[in-house]
Amino acid sequence: MSSVSKPSERDEGLDAAVEQAIAVCDGDMRAAVRALIVANNFLELRSRS
Repeated sequence: MSSVSKPSERDEGLDAAVEQAIAVCDGDMRAAVRALIVANNFLELRSRS
């Protein structure tokens, strides 16, 4: 039995979303992280109101 698990469809979807976020930011990973943090903060504030 292997200790390495196969990626699930959910993991593949997450990986695709990560790649998309980086691509939208022209390959700049720091910009992608920054954009995702801003989006997350926006959604948190929106859910509180």
